[in-house]
Amino acid sequence: LISKLSAVPQITAILGNDTTNWNVRELSGGNLNLVHAIDAAAGSVCVKQSLPYFRALGEDSPMPLDRIVFEHRAIREHARHMPNMLPQILYFDADLFLMVMEYLDGYTELRKLLMASKTCSSLGEQLGDYLARTMFLTSDLALSPSERRLQAASMAGNWGMFKWMEELCYTDPYTHRPRNSWNSPYLDDIASEFRRDGPLKRAVARLKEKYMADPAVLVHGDLHTDSILVGENSIRVIDMEHSFYGPFGYDFGHLLGHLFLNYFSQNKDATTFKKQTPYQAWLVDVIQNLWQHFVTEFTLLWNTSRTGGSYPVELFEGCGDLKSSTLALKTLVQRTLHNAAGFTGIEMNRRILGWGAVPDFENIEDAYCRSITERRCLNFGRYLILNANRFQDI
Repeated sequence: LISKLSAVPQITAILGNDTTNWNVRELSGGNLNLVHAIDAAAGSVCVKQSLPYFRALGEDSPMPLDRIVFEHRAIREHARHMPNMLPQILYFDADLFLMVMEYLDGYTELRKLLMASKTCSSLGEQLGDYLARTMFLTSDLALSPSERRLQAASMAGNWGMFKWMEELCYTDPYTHRPRNSWNSPYLDDIASEFRRDGPLKRAVARLKEKYMADPAVLVHGDLHTDSILVGENSIRVIDMEHSFYGPFGYDFGHLLGHLFLNYFSQNKDATTFKKQTPYQAWLVDVIQNLWQHFVTEFTLLWNTSRTGGSYPVELFEGCGDLKSSTLALKTLVQRTLHNAAGFTGIEMNRRILGWGAVPDFENIEDAYCRSITERRCLNFGRYLILNANRFQDI
């Protein structure tokens, strides 16, 4: 690794040319990647490389190595629109499935802060702006029809990750799968109930269809609280290997899902549902601010950057029809909220009934008490899925 990277000027500019002073240490790469830091006296870089399998499930669960190619494309595209919220890419090697990025010293995963009940200033504001800009500016609202189609086609090869998420989120929690893992025996009854709930499964299938067949915007694809790093004055978004062209509001689902999971986890004595804690009130404020800043920034872009093929200015403002433009914007924002609500429920359910633990619940050591919190989350997730199209505001 050192021999390969010592020939890259962008890296030696940070680490220096004397490789005897370079020190390689492994960081947490999750289940999909090998992640290392290379440290030198002058600075550090972060090296990420795809694993050929899903670590927690073992080598019998192969994963596509080229997902990092699509992650690289997505980071570059999102960075065009929010350069201060994406890590700087220093080097990329598609043949080695390897990417070198700036080392984000002094940043902490948002999940760790939430689990410690620590607040983060301007969290909702920054993430709301990020979601508005990356959503609007990668869609037909800003791009010509050919541009958007070509960009969507450039991400379509990430099919291995699509298939994984299609099964994990939209099928596994509602059927029998060996890899499913819930808090048994305490959740056995509600797990069985979900498998027999026809209206719920039909609503899930409609959301799965949107996931599979609505390539509207370039989404992060897995924007949960481990994919957000919080620094003293800024936020960074990482881990975009699940990125694809998908529905408006999809990224809200993962983000809001994990904010709500943490909200429910704050009740450590789950046997009694007490009055909302101050930290839970802060989480609610974050969710409201997130949506409000999204709508504000999205509206600004609607009025200043609508250069794409859908909702053309000449059809509305160009004819003096400002009322129709305002109503069209309202309808699109409403559709985004409906999608967000549904995908939030999907993420909450799959984290509890399917494969993929919720680290936030580790603070509740007693399995029975934890099951009460998990049951509340499942009922809330089901409610969001079944009523997604009824919500009028956040």
